[in-house]
Amino acid sequence: MAVDLVEQPALREPSQRTVPRPLPRLPGSERATPPEPVASVIVSVDPAEAPRAIQPAPPASVPRWLARGLALARHPGVWSIADQALVSGTSFVTGIAIARCCSRAELGLFALAVSLVALARAIQEQLVTAPYMVFAGRMHGSRLATYTGSCLAHQLQLTLAFVGLFGFAWLGTWWTNGWSELQTLFPALVLALPCLLCREHVRQTSFGLLRPGAAIAVDFVATTTQLGLMLLLWRFEQLTIPHLFLAMGAGCAIATAGWLLALSNQWTIQNKRIRYDFLRNWRLGRWALACHLVGQLSPYLMPWVLAGSHDISAAGLLAACTTLVGPANLLVTGYANHLTPKAARAFAQGGAAALKPIVLGTMQLFSVILGLFCLVAWIAGGSLIELVYGASFSDATAGSLLTLLALAILVNSLGTIAGNALWAMERASANLRADIATLAVTLVSAAVLVPAWGALGCATASLVGAAAGAGLRIWILVDVFTHSAAPTTATPHPVSPGLVHPEPQR
Repeated sequence: MAVDLVEQPALREPSQRTVPRPLPRLPGSERATPPEPVASVIVSVDPAEAPRAIQPAPPASVPRWLARGLALARHPGVWSIADQALVSGTSFVTGIAIARCCSRAELGLFALAVSLVALARAIQEQLVTAPYMVFAGRMHGSRLATYTGSCLAHQLQLTLAFVGLFGFAWLGTWWTNGWSELQTLFPALVLALPCLLCREHVRQTSFGLLRPGAAIAVDFVATTTQLGLMLLLWRFEQLTIPHLFLAMGAGCAIATAGWLLALSNQWTIQNKRIRYDFLRNWRLGRWALACHLVGQLSPYLMPWVLAGSHDISAAGLLAACTTLVGPANLLVTGYANHLTPKAARAFAQGGAAALKPIVLGTMQLFSVILGLFCLVAWIAGGSLIELVYGASFSDATAGSLLTLLALAILVNSLGTIAGNALWAMERASANLRADIATLAVTLVSAAVLVPAWGALGCATASLVGAAAGAGLRIWILVDVFTHSAAPTTATPHPVSPGLVHPEPQR
């Protein structure tokens, strides 16, 4: 028997919430073994108070400002930026330690080696982790675990290929007696490279799984181990570039092993799925790799061009200023880790109409924060470099160099946001035109400016190239937004027709 009880709005106080009331127990119902069906209760709720009726209010003892702060602290974007701050902070401390304990030339040598590692990591990211960021949001349960395991297998295979290439480069420098400064560094670099790449893969996978806390845990273990070993090496006066790379590799190895054990239920490797998932990633990642190599090759080449046309000490000055603008770059890199999966999900659920406000809001945020950073670099750049690195890095062009690098990061951040939006819309090939413009303008500018201006020419060429690429990429995105209509029927997990392949037979 069901009884409908209607609560009249006029009979209740405005501050009271309407909740279902239990029905009176009928006589003799105590002896019934199975419980009687609960009567349905119809509650009349004022529309103005409907949101308050379904959302529990926070405890009265918690101040509103504290509740908002706690809500902001739980935001995935804040976690992503905090993780990148941890990584960039460690790089910042490492650069200062090298500058203080070693020489300007050794800092330049470290920058050359890091550029090689960064290039390998970028190739891995475009082929493995970036497609994972897009496709992982469309999978759930065992399928997501299998896909995660397949990407882990792809990463291990790619790491073995990079170890072989670095080994051949080591033998080449030894056989030709060229770049003699790198001959003692390559053995430690080859040993540390697998650990560095695996650590980067698992932290990016954590963001794809929407587990930023796992990424922070990985980076915390890796950075604390590295800094502890660096302190130990400094205590015994053994802090050299090869020993530093071994310390970095040890920290990354411990952190990666912990992630694999702690999240073992999030990944599983099935041999029959590895090839299928590779083809799925390749059809999207090949365009991303081409775009990245075309558009982002110049930052990897600049230290080598500068060291070849001048000397390794000039590359050391460029590395010092690049490290100082790291706090600005961490905002771009850290929030991009959160922006990519967020943009992909927004476009999958609401099309271009849902993606556009995310893009515009992020551009406004970056313009304000990075604009203020550029102003600080212009006012106190030269004094800041001498204060942090010492008198050996004092240079007449240091302030201008720092300002140009900060402006390049600001311009590049706007292009990064537009590129991530195109990536989320599965239009990675549309980025290729902007990346070609970036590479062409940067190389032409570097060929003219670097021989005459040195490190200042590198920074100027980077700024001009970033402006050309960002402008063209934003123009492409505006054109795509104009010709893209939101889907008429919301589909929670759409798949592009160009990425559909037959499932393997089970």
